[in-house]
Amino acid sequence: MTKTELALKSEFNVAPVTPGMMRTFAVSLAREGQAIKVTAGPFANLVGQLEGMDANGRVRVLLELMGGTVRVALPQTLVAPSQ
Repeated sequence: MTKTELALKSEFNVAPVTPGMMRTFAVSLAREGQAIKVTAGPFANLVGQLEGMDANGRVRVLLELMGGTVRVALPQTLVAPSQ
């Protein structure tokens, strides 16, 4: 294989897209106030309202818990836009 062929092969060698990556992309397109579903962890299957992103890239979500609204910060891979 020539140097050019090797360069082209390595240039287009991309990692497969995982479901977590797709959720992260979908959440990055979501708007503040949109319904967001927690997909894993202690709050799994709860639906809340997207509040925004914090400085660390975590998603801030408002959840209705125990008769009140609780703000939680979750990794983007644990949430998805709610249908």
